[in-house]
Amino acid sequence: MTDPKSGVSRRTVLKGAAWSVPVVAVTTAVPAQAASGDVNVGQFNESSANITNQTVSMSGMYVDCTDGQTSPMQQPYTATVTISYTGSNPDFTFVPTVNQSPGWAMTVTDDQIVLTATQTPNGCGEGSAQFPPIALSFNQSQADPGPDSISIQGVAVSEDGQYVISPLVDQTPCSPTFGQSPIVGPREIPPNC
Repeated sequence: MTDPKSGVSRRTVLKGAAWSVPVVAVTTAVPAQAASGDVNVGQFNESSANITNQTVSMSGMYVDCTDGQTSPMQQPYTATVTISYTGSNPDFTFVPTVNQSPGWAMTVTDDQIVLTATQTPNGCGEGSAQFPPIALSFNQSQADPGPDSISIQGVAVSEDGQYVISPLVDQTPCSPTFGQSPIVGPREIPPNC
C-alpha cells in the first residue's frame, strides 16, 4: 500500500540478520500423548526474544528430550514458527524480506510471518534440537501495533510425523511472559538481564 501524499510504500524491506546469545535449555516433563495421538517429546525454550514495534529477535531455540526418548529425537525435525499480528491498526503490516533469517524459509502476509526450518538433533540432554536464530525487522513506518498484539508460537514435527515438540516457551530472564506460551509483545528485554 502506498501513501498518496508521500508516494512511499509502507511495506519496507526487512533487514534479516542472525545473531546468537546464550540459550537456556530447560528439561521438560514426562512426555504425554498429544491431542492428535502424536507423542510430545519436549518443548522449545527461547531465551532471548525481543519483540518491539519494529523487530523480532530470537536466539536459536533448544529442546531437551526426556529419558526414554533418545530414538525419536534422532530424526530430523521441521519447525514452524508463526509470528502473528492481532491488533487493529491498519498502518501496521509485516513485509517481505530480501535477506531472510538464514536457515529459515519464510512466507509473509500483512498480519503473519511463517518461518520453517529443519534440523537433525544431536541427542538428548544438551539442546537436542537447535534451530537457527531469528532476527527480523519490519514496520519501519513505526506504526504502533498496540499492546500484546504480536504473538510468537512454535511447533516441530519429526520426519515420520509421529513426534512433536511443542509449545514455544519464553525462558527469557526478566521477561513479563517468562514461562509462558505464546511469547507476546511488543516489549523489550533489558540488556544484560
